Amino acid sequence: MKNKEAKTPDTKEKLSEELSRLRNRLAQLEELKTKQKWPEKDARLQKFAIRSTPTAISFADMEGYLTYVNPAFLSLWGYREEEEVLGKHTLEFWADSRKSEEVMEIGEKDESWSGELLACREDGSVFNVEVTANVIRDEEEKPVALMFYFRDITKRVETQKELEETLSELKRSNRELEQFAYVASHDLQEPLRMISSFTRLLEKRYGDRLDDDAREFIDFAVDGATRMQKLVSDLLQYSRITTRGEELKPISADLALGRARTNLAVAIEENGGTVTSDDLPKVYADESQLVSLFQNLIQNALKFRGEAEPRVNVSAEEIEDEWRFSVSDNGLGIEPQYRERIFGIFERLQGREKHGGTGIGLALCRRIVNRHGGRIWVESRLGEGSTFYFTIPKRGGHKR
Repeated sequence: MKNKEAKTPDTKEKLSEELSRLRNRLAQLEELKTKQKWPEKDARLQKFAIRSTPTAISFADMEGYLTYVNPAFLSLWGYREEEEVLGKHTLEFWADSRKSEEVMEIGEKDESWSGELLACREDGSVFNVEVTANVIRDEEEKPVALMFYFRDITKRVETQKELEETLSELKRSNRELEQFAYVASHDLQEPLRMISSFTRLLEKRYGDRLDDDAREFIDFAVDGATRMQKLVSDLLQYSRITTRGEELKPISADLALGRARTNLAVAIEENGGTVTSDDLPKVYADESQLVSLFQNLIQNALKFRGEAEPRVNVSAEEIEDEWRFSVSDNGLGIEPQYRERIFGIFERLQGREKHGGTGIGLALCRRIVNRHGGRIWVESRLGEGSTFYFTIPKRGGHKR
């Protein structure tokens, strides 16, 4: 009885240890089973992703014969079932033979390829695709298959073609504009000079026989011819902003403003005006056009002066990647509803009888600023003057 009771603890311990080992083994087996299932689960997920992606995908063996295509591939090429395409050679689906052969060389060259191809649908229609081709390798890094990604870029190619056609049309229009400018500067100017000259000659030779009405009529004719000459000249200058502009390069805005002041010296003096300026920076610009820009804005301030003597100040401020210039005056000011309209060609807020000019000056300013890649606008209070702002990028404009 005593011996039997002495053996009982040892037996229980052995049974407990054996049970623990069994549990550990079961846990290891379960873990191994789970690990073995994950690759299968990953493969199912990958296959689901390939089937559900909107990107057309195909697999081929190293010879180029299709082994798998996803639904997006079938839809893009116009097929219904995989059986219609599997086993066919990849080249049968492409219309660009030279590039197609280049793509198929990736297996031999052991490299990927990406680019654009012409593809051929089941109904024979041709479309543009962007292709990425890669070599698939096994665990031993041995090439076993080819994988292709396709994206339909037909709309993009058509849009690009339309843009090229538009650009070609714009170039043609520019050539016609240059031809018009040539005609305007020669064929139109000469008859106007003849009208003005012979009308004055008529007045000089037969002046003693003309009454006051006749002399007034002659003045009207000469004035009309002169204004027409000025209008043609301004139109010519306007048309040449982009076609005859010089290269944008670093220039001193101070020197450009100085030239504009010199050109307007007589007008400034006649109006009792003063033109001041702060220190102006160097900018990337067409020097002659920048001079013209300053000149037109200052001339505008002199023309639309108030009762007081004209005061004009030019300054510049650095703002991020551009310079913002301002040309301020103490003139008549501009009503809010006209602040955009004044930059249109031939737009005039005052009658020609009160203020001369052709109505092209501010339109010319906008065209110059646009060519330099900047913006121009005006802020004004009626009766208190105006400030015209324009910007010039620090590192050159767009030459638009």
